[in-house]
Amino acid sequence: MRTRKLFSLGKGFTVLMILAALLTIFHQMSYSYIPLFTQYLIKTLETKNPNQVVNLPSFVVTFIQSAGTLKTVILYIAISLLLLQVLRFLMRFFESWVKGYLLEKMAENMRLRAYKHIQSLDYTFHNKADSGDLIQRVTSDIDTTTSFLAQRTLEIVGLLATLTFGAYQLYYINPTIVWVTLGLTPISAIASIIYFMNINKLYTKIEEEESQMMTVIQENLSGSKVVRAFANEAFEIKKLEEKNSKFRNSIIKANKIIAIFWGSMDFLGVIQYLIVIGFGIQGIKQGTMDAADIIAALGLVGMLIWPIRGLGRMINDYGKALVASDRLNEIFDQHSEYEHDGTQTPDIHGS
Repeated sequence: MRTRKLFSLGKGFTVLMILAALLTIFHQMSYSYIPLFTQYLIKTLETKNPNQVVNLPSFVVTFIQSAGTLKTVILYIAISLLLLQVLRFLMRFFESWVKGYLLEKMAENMRLRAYKHIQSLDYTFHNKADSGDLIQRVTSDIDTTTSFLAQRTLEIVGLLATLTFGAYQLYYINPTIVWVTLGLTPISAIASIIYFMNINKLYTKIEEEESQMMTVIQENLSGSKVVRAFANEAFEIKKLEEKNSKFRNSIIKANKIIAIFWGSMDFLGVIQYLIVIGFGIQGIKQGTMDAADIIAALGLVGMLIWPIRGLGRMINDYGKALVASDRLNEIFDQHSEYEHDGTQTPDIHGS
């Protein structure tokens, strides 16, 4: 129910969302072909034969194999890769433009809708509402909601596309490597979720402590003459030191957690790369893989490792967006005093 209400705030942008999602999928799909050009090149140089079995599009393979000499084959591989990269970056530019336009246009429409609706609410609502709370709802809450709808949602699409195309290309090289790599993926996912849930709480605490410290500083700057008049400097210095110590300790604690988490994730990523190398060496001994396959696999395994690290941040932002959208919907659910064309009449009692 809450999720449906969250996505209902993005109503009217379905076409742009689909277009951005398709461009995101294309970017990840085209990226999965990049290591295969290196694989094709190394196989060709090893065997001196351009007729290689690589999971590139058939028209690309046909173009490369139409070359007459080995030098021409290398040139055709380079030209094909260059054209693909040019296409990828042109589409990437268009994708970034669509995402940027989607984000800003959605935020603009939501702000205008919120402003118009608040202006149409009755006196009772405005008499009870806190102006600071309303400002926060139409600024930071809208930013949080639109950021999730226009960015994080598409990042989830990109994550799924990356895993899908990376696993597909890697499976074509060696199915065992895919299952072993994916077997370690849930560990990264669970660790990321736990980390981002805890670090978010800690950062909230840090913001509160920083606010308290800045309040003490501001009070002393504005009331320095009063402090000096009552010879109260020692007390104020001690009070600031206490607030500053709490803020410093929380920062140190956060940095330790960050260092441990990202260090552990990097170590786990290196382990996965070493596993791929180990299976590659075993594959060479058994004759099921060669050096070109190992190099391509190392290029593709990153598509299964690194995207999962951002999963926790996406889930964390989803929780923030739910809270922000609930606060916005509280306003939108209020009845406008003009919704019956001004025919509403107050319930008056008296003699």
